Amino acid sequence: MPPRPKFKSTKKTFTDRTGYDIRLLTPGYSGELSPEELEAVQEELIRRPGLRKRWGFDEKERITKTKIQRMAAEEITD
Repeated sequence: MPPRPKFKSTKKTFTDRTGYDIRLLTPGYSGELSPEELEAVQEELIRRPGLRKRWGFDEKERITKTKIQRMAAEEITD
């Protein structure tokens, strides 16, 4: 019996989808975000509940660009 081909994931990473470094999703990493970076981070926060928590958003809280900018500019310590 021939070996089965390995499954190749079709999921795209943040970098594949946006062209931005994954570290952009780390609160406090990039400082002030450009409008394009801000849009990419906001879309990712909407997609990923765990990331929302890391950025300080509650489960039902509205994800605003103002709060994203504020969190991007300051480092979060747990």
